[in-house]
Amino acid sequence: GNTVRIDFRRLDAMLEVLGEGLIQHSLLVELYRRLSRKVGACPELEELDQSVLSLQKTLTRLESTLMETRLLPVSTVLSRFPRLVRDVAYAEGKKVRLEVSGGDTALDKAVLDRLGEPLLHLVSNAVAHGLERPEERTRSGKPAEGLIRLRAAAVSGRVTIRVSDDGRGLDEDAIRAKAEALGLDVRTADTAQLYNLVFVSGQ
Repeated sequence: GNTVRIDFRRLDAMLEVLGEGLIQHSLLVELYRRLSRKVGACPELEELDQSVLSLQKTLTRLESTLMETRLLPVSTVLSRFPRLVRDVAYAEGKKVRLEVSGGDTALDKAVLDRLGEPLLHLVSNAVAHGLERPEERTRSGKPAEGLIRLRAAAVSGRVTIRVSDDGRGLDEDAIRAKAEALGLDVRTADTAQLYNLVFVSGQ
């Protein structure tokens, strides 16, 4: 196939060089403006204006191409979650099914690298704290097997990744108790502020 493997550090270096080129272009535009004010209209300055504009378009195309080169499918991160869910569910004595969709949604590799840990935290929490044990689910009329959904989608130029489960929902009293045990002052915290604590790594 028409594929070339390349160390991602080289793409980072190319992005850095492009950044330097964009800075130099800005300096060139400023110099052109100063020269134009000093000299006035002349054919050479008109040509320079066209060249500067053409250079800007070329740099913009280069930036777009380079950013596309850095894109990877979200599945490169999401593919590790079935094993995680299986392991955590086994340790917690729960039955869990994982549904993953939108794995072909593209994201910059640098962003993907940072997403792994927060998503790991959310999914682990969903299994350990969001989903009930099979017997409790059966008593409340639910299937014994819990469901976790991981959905990635591109929306208006942004990528959203949703983690959801069909468990009992967040236990406000349990979150408040855990926060107080960790020494946090949550006496005046409202529900939304308490719920935000579940996103703190290690909590």
